[in-house]
Amino acid sequence: LGSTLFDEDGFGQYSMALHWSLTQFTPATQDISPRNLRERVFAICVVLFALITFSTFLSNITAAITTLIAMNTARVQEEASIRAFLSEKRVSVLLGSRIWEAFRRRRRSTRRRLRKSHVKFLEEMPLPLKRQLNVELYVPVLTTHPFFGEISTSSYDFFLPKLCDKAVRDH
Repeated sequence: LGSTLFDEDGFGQYSMALHWSLTQFTPATQDISPRNLRERVFAICVVLFALITFSTFLSNITAAITTLIAMNTARVQEEASIRAFLSEKRVSVLLGSRIWEAFRRRRRSTRRRLRKSHVKFLEEMPLPLKRQLNVELYVPVLTTHPFFGEISTSSYDFFLPKLCDKAVRDH
């Protein structure tokens, strides 16, 4: 294997360069090594780049996993407390099942509550669109009350949109 990069044709040069670059990122065999100062400096730069890139990638994955674990820690602790309490107090299976169902229902309802104030764009969009969104969000809720239900049949076009725009907010 005494050939050099310059002794090879185009495909041979490409395959040697690819082999060398892959060996810089992996623990593969390498029979290609720098022969002068310029090549050695380039090889050092490539290895440092690979080290920094891999470290950054690994750090991002670790941070994401840590965030997921932290998000689930409170839920897991609460579930463990419920289990321990039900077991320690010898709560019946029927009542325990009802308690778990209530816990899951509460968890689902609190998890899905996204408010308009949480979405920045909704605060920045044009006023006519805001008003139209408010009408769609709040009129169905308001009209369940008999008073507003009666008003909606008589003066819907004027009163309820104004009420939705000025008086009603997410809670």
